[in-house]
Amino acid sequence: MANQMTERPVKDPLLESGVVSPEVIGHLNGMKDEVYRDGVFPAKVKVLTSLAISIAIRCEPCINSYVQKAVAFGVTREELGEILDVAIAMGGCPGEAWAFKALKAYDIVAKAAAARQDEACCNP
Repeated sequence: MANQMTERPVKDPLLESGVVSPEVIGHLNGMKDEVYRDGVFPAKVKVLTSLAISIAIRCEPCINSYVQKAVAFGVTREELGEILDVAIAMGGCPGEAWAFKALKAYDIVAKAAAARQDEACCNP
């Protein structure tokens, strides 16, 4: 995965390498599907929490993945802003830099999602 934020879906570089078992990655993805369901906390809150953690641990592929999930769950820019405040508070100056990366990724992914939605509604 490149170090720059893109609107392309996040792919699993290990799975694409052909080195690791697709079954193992499949089980991991199944676990993630289960975790990010509505429960005591709505799925959107769980995704935003994961995004804040991703910022705190400075995991760019994680940020990309959770930004895409956040857009898919309908997270607004305002909601994202509040979670970025939390990440900045926990990470200090480095947290601010990584929060900016998340905001930039959100804007790219949200713009691409809106464009796809516009195309779908205008082209029968």
